[in-house]
Amino acid sequence: MKLLAFDTAGKAATVALLTEKNCFLISDCLESKHAKVLLPLIDKVLAQSGLSLPEVDVIAYGCGPGSFTGLRIAAAVAQGLSFSLDKPVVAVSNLAAAAHYAYRNHQVQKATVCIDARMNEVYWGNYTVEGIGKIKPVGQEHLSAPAEVVLPAADWSKVGAGWLLLNERATDKIDEFLLAEDIAYIAKNNFTAGIYKGSEQVQPVYLRNQVVFQHGKDK
Repeated sequence: MKLLAFDTAGKAATVALLTEKNCFLISDCLESKHAKVLLPLIDKVLAQSGLSLPEVDVIAYGCGPGSFTGLRIAAAVAQGLSFSLDKPVVAVSNLAAAAHYAYRNHQVQKATVCIDARMNEVYWGNYTVEGIGKIKPVGQEHLSAPAEVVLPAADWSKVGAGWLLLNERATDKIDEFLLAEDIAYIAKNNFTAGIYKGSEQVQPVYLRNQVVFQHGKDK
């Protein structure tokens, strides 16, 4: 299987190409230029792998939560590639990908991921990880005030920069994550399990019901 994954929900735009033997990864950390750099990054990672776009079997993207503009960019590109190439799509939660990142880098198996949603709120969720690509949500993903974040038990790890809003030290800061590789691993596992979409089903997951704009920037 050759799986192309990308994420533009945070400060870094990242692209990964997962094959049976390797995972190729490339990124660009200029948040304001995600719309301009995503397709060139895809071209670069394909060049690294020696593959062409039609050889890709599956498209995966970080569906959110995160920056509204970033989520729309990733969803639009995923939908366009899926439609033009007639390839299936796997949507992967950015919170789940962050928990998987913590597993790969810090051996965290039970994570409460908390990221800054702005407007004095956080996105958060609880996840268990049983191996590469094998992640399970514990309950739903949430948007709430920081004080409402619930750690299931004392042995769960705190992951993400949102914990700083509670004056809590976390295992990692989500702003520093390059999540495309983790999206790719989760997407591979989900696709094998039959969890994927057609191009007409691609959409971002905002959690917040209403998109608020201020001075031309999303919140």
